[in-house]
Amino acid sequence: MLDYDIDVLVNKVGGVFALSVLVKRRVHMLVKGATPLVEVKRGMEPYEIALEEISQDKVAYDGDPYANF
Repeated sequence: MLDYDIDVLVNKVGGVFALSVLVKRRVHMLVKGATPLVEVKRGMEPYEIALEEISQDKVAYDGDPYANF
């Protein structure tokens, strides 16, 4: 498991709700077959990939919790 400072990620996306929606949305996309935007290390779970993408500014929250669903 990778180590993340959740407070940094929360501030990066604008709040706890935004972070949870963004992680859920991205995990859903990854499970459905989306290509990861970061290097995937062996054994990484979809939520870890999503958190890594957020920490590297590869994905961002657009403010609409219902977008793409």
